[in-house]
Amino acid sequence: MSLRRVSSVHLATVNQVELESRSDCLRNLQQEARMVFPGVQALFGFQLIAVFNAGFRSELSSRLQVLHLAALLCSAIATLLIIFPAAHHRQAESGQISNYLLQLGNRCLCLGMLALSIALTLDIYLISRMILGRPGLSFSISGFLLLAFLSAWFLLPEMRRRKNERV
Repeated sequence: MSLRRVSSVHLATVNQVELESRSDCLRNLQQEARMVFPGVQALFGFQLIAVFNAGFRSELSSRLQVLHLAALLCSAIATLLIIFPAAHHRQAESGQISNYLLQLGNRCLCLGMLALSIALTLDIYLISRMILGRPGLSFSISGFLLLAFLSAWFLLPEMRRRKNERV
């Protein structure tokens, strides 16, 4: 078999898409939420500990403390959004897997990841500002990180989704 033939066969199998059943979709959604949630929990825990650290009030200006509060709130919002579909399903649609539940879960997980990316970016800004003492450089670092999160978690998947729709 020629290299061209092997490549075309490989591409044909790579581009084939198998539709998931609702139960598979829900299972995958749950697994994805389970992957994201420990990171949110860990970040939230470290953010809480920081507030009770003796240096928090003395080393951070009131503006930076408010920025830390914003990061903490973003982590709390991420927690709410990631857990909400499970709570909703358990109470409102127990024993059922509706399209509404799957759409709700997808939206909440994506919004939770957006809140997580903002929380991480704010914390990186605060940490780099404390370490480097240079607001402009800290802003550049955290801005680059936010762009990296948004690209990896939203832009690239959206580009792939659009490409798949065209095929």
